[in-house]
Amino acid sequence: MIIEQNTPYAQLLKYMGTLTFNKIRDRAVKDVREIMPQSLQEILYENLNRGLGILDEEPQMTAYLYAFGKMHQAKLNYAFNQLPKEYLKQPEINIIDYGCGQALGIMCYADYLHDNDYTQQVKTITLIEPSEICLKRAALYTSMFFPNADIVTINKTFDELDETDIYCDEDIPTLHILSNVLDILDFDMKEFAELLKGQTKGYNQFVCVGPYFNYPDKDGRMEQFCSLLNGENYYNKSFDKYEFDEQNDWTANILCFVVRKAYVNNLSTKVTKAEIIKGIEDDYGVVYSKDGKMLLKCKNGKLETYSIKRGTELICDSAFRGIWGLHNIRFPDSVTIIGDNVFENCVCLKQMVTVLSILFLALILQKQELSLHLMEEKSFMKTATRHSMKNFQKS
Repeated sequence: MIIEQNTPYAQLLKYMGTLTFNKIRDRAVKDVREIMPQSLQEILYENLNRGLGILDEEPQMTAYLYAFGKMHQAKLNYAFNQLPKEYLKQPEINIIDYGCGQALGIMCYADYLHDNDYTQQVKTITLIEPSEICLKRAALYTSMFFPNADIVTINKTFDELDETDIYCDEDIPTLHILSNVLDILDFDMKEFAELLKGQTKGYNQFVCVGPYFNYPDKDGRMEQFCSLLNGENYYNKSFDKYEFDEQNDWTANILCFVVRKAYVNNLSTKVTKAEIIKGIEDDYGVVYSKDGKMLLKCKNGKLETYSIKRGTELICDSAFRGIWGLHNIRFPDSVTIIGDNVFENCVCLKQMVTVLSILFLALILQKQELSLHLMEEKSFMKTATRHSMKNFQKS
């Protein structure tokens, strides 16, 4: 971890009592108004490039908090207020702040939890930022706002990130903060999203805030990012000047979405011939892993109907491929992962009896590109689910 230490500013923070973002910004306001001459203030503001520039000097960091701090705080608080209550009541979470700058998102989230009496504990915080001086200060602030959290600092641009930089715990929810970064056009968003898509697992909440431009190429990037991650968008709103705040000409674009992914001991859906040989074949010619959690392959080309064993969590790639006579299959509710091309060339498959959630069933249909009829089990499926299924099939 890189962190600002033993500087006059780091020492000053120790004597400021319990820190809040307002205290941090008030200090920046004091320094700008009382220490910086007007000519320097104008030069610094111009160098900030409306908040888009990478900060590489301490006076720039101070000027940024002075010029844009209250606006970012307002947008972040508005976005945090859209988070589901069940998420805010999670006992512990991890946080990843992308393009964190001076960790405004981290500070504002700490204040939000405190001001709303949430007792959520933050276990780890990953700070990603290309400016080294900003990252050091972000780590300093983070260590004081969340003193019990483990802090990871990554001094990279988005295009420089790799799989080792992004970690999401399967058992602990992750809050992803993207404040004033998705509207920037100097990185490959598709590659960035693909990286995150491969690394996210478990329960992930994404909070995205930025300016509203009334310009589709920029304003649509948040929704595009959500779509690339297969996220469930539950809040999306744009505000033009004076709509977000009647006293200020701030614009705002706010998107909150969730990504839920389940993994089975990090196992892949790919399967080798050797694994199939070592597996256990049931009376119907279907091969499972020895622990019964993975359905590896159907070897019975004449199979017509089949009930997948309870306790199965993963179905491997091409498991039922070419079983053309298969016309009815039952899924247990334990299945959470399905591989590619599982039902390829199963031309007779007409019915799928399931106790899976409608969202996961929809994922299966989408992934396998099938048009199946859903056979309901009344104890598990409700009228609303039937309508959801019909809407999915129409889309």
